[in-house]
Amino acid sequence: MCRIFKQCTGTTIVEYVNQLRCKKAISLINDGETISQAAALVGYNDYNYFSRTFKKIYGMSPTSLIKQTSKDRHEESAEI
Repeated sequence: MCRIFKQCTGTTIVEYVNQLRCKKAISLINDGETISQAAALVGYNDYNYFSRTFKKIYGMSPTSLIKQTSKDRHEESAEI
């Protein structure tokens, strides 16, 4: 099953699940949860592991991504 999944998606099941969890964490953070709360809600009991996994997927820490997103939103609202 794992081999077929990787052939079809190009990623392992664990990588795929981690991507889903991190994507959901971003959604929770955007809805007002803290990074630690979002990590726990998507199943990461260890914040440091969540942060390392998140950085592997997105290339930056959760804090950096949130700051980047906030900056982008602020610039968009200033243009309007």
